[in-house]
Amino acid sequence: MMDNKPDRNKKERLPGDGNLKDLWRLEELQKANQEFKEARLAALNLMEDAILSEQALRQSEARYRFLFDNIDQGCRFANWCVMKPRRL
Repeated sequence: MMDNKPDRNKKERLPGDGNLKDLWRLEELQKANQEFKEARLAALNLMEDAILSEQALRQSEARYRFLFDNIDQGCRFANWCVMKPRRL
């Protein structure tokens, strides 16, 4: 009885040039690899932007925290400047 199973050792060949299918597959793999590299680079750029944004946010928070923590000293100084008597 004959089985209709494909022979795994036999390569599929296109009419004309036997290497054409292999070249087409190689081009497809190279294109997919290039797209993967571009996507990876884009993801790395996004992560770098997120890290830089987080650092900038932390610096900004530190500046405003400093202002908020020291605002009572600034208000006292401003009141002292306004309320001190002026000499003519």
